[in-house]
Amino acid sequence: MSHILMVNIPAHGHVFPTLAVVGELVRRGHRVTYAAVDDFAQALAEVGAEHLRYDSTQPLDSVGGPENGRTPLIFLDENIAILRAVREWFGDARPDAVVYDAVAFQAGRILAHTWGLPAVQSTPFFASNDTYSFVQQMMEADGAVPLTEEVLVEFGVRMAELLASNGIDEPAHEFMTRTEDLNLVHVPRFFQPHGESFDERFAFVGPCLADRAFLGEWQPPASGLPVALVSMGTVHNKHPEFFRLCVDAFAELPWHAVISVGRGMDPADLGPLPDNVEVHRWVSHLAVLRHARLVITHGGMGGVLESLDAGCPILGVPSWPDVAANTARVAELGLGRELLPAETDVSLLRAAITEVAADAAVRERGTEAQRLAREAGGATRAADEIETYLKRTA
Repeated sequence: MSHILMVNIPAHGHVFPTLAVVGELVRRGHRVTYAAVDDFAQALAEVGAEHLRYDSTQPLDSVGGPENGRTPLIFLDENIAILRAVREWFGDARPDAVVYDAVAFQAGRILAHTWGLPAVQSTPFFASNDTYSFVQQMMEADGAVPLTEEVLVEFGVRMAELLASNGIDEPAHEFMTRTEDLNLVHVPRFFQPHGESFDERFAFVGPCLADRAFLGEWQPPASGLPVALVSMGTVHNKHPEFFRLCVDAFAELPWHAVISVGRGMDPADLGPLPDNVEVHRWVSHLAVLRHARLVITHGGMGGVLESLDAGCPILGVPSWPDVAANTARVAELGLGRELLPAETDVSLLRAAITEVAADAAVRERGTEAQRLAREAGGATRAADEIETYLKRTA
């Protein structure tokens, strides 16, 4: 059995997709050490991972926010913090392999290189190759913050210094754009733009979902009303005006709305609620989705993939450029509808809820998307791919 090191940034949308994979590897007898901040200690314990703690350079889920023009430098600092903590923890010991998140690539690739170990990249969003670039899509999206020449120059200098100090004689551009021999993509191939253009190095394993007992339980309402889940994600989700809009929209509809606001705001800030609306700081989305007939989401890939796995129609309201490609893909494949935040009012939202929920074609395509998402293999296939790769590189 292998000792596998996993490294990740402190963001729910990046850590959560890996939990089921970790649990499956541990179930098969592998030892998994996971570098993560303390906020994920309970979640990692539940799947049987050893928690290698490190202190983030930023508050949880704010690393490199979309409004921050210094995002590359913030992520670089985060990777350096991970690198330092991992080396201190292991000392002279070594794992057998490194699995790293796509945004923790500096730490993951440097560790794999200096230790001479096989590396696997785990990607919780759209993958990139010569045909499709997710980074380019983000940079070209409306509202994207341009990177200044000053930031790019500083990033280039610091990257070169980091590589040189770790004995890596490789241009920074080549290091950053390297494609590993195994890349786990948590997106099913049908949902990936230009999915047919990716070669055998990319395993589109689809949603890898764990029970997440640490989020508690949820039960459907006794009213029997159809359930809708509303979430603006865990990053930059301080949108009281939008949540209030949803409360007002559902107040006049025969639905039961479950609103998850995250750490961005206090549920009490939404004031008095109608009987058919409940608001939580945290709630198990997977538990709600087992009963939901509609999801209203900012379009984060985690929420979109959970909705696809549930076969649930999606109303995407992209709140920042990083997620615009996700909601656009939902609309393109006819799995729901995209609304522009600036143009959305109560009447438009209420009409969209009614329209999408009543669209038989959307439901039919959602059922097919659910089948394809589950056939991608999820955590079981991801663990299979890792094991096969480690045997091949032994």
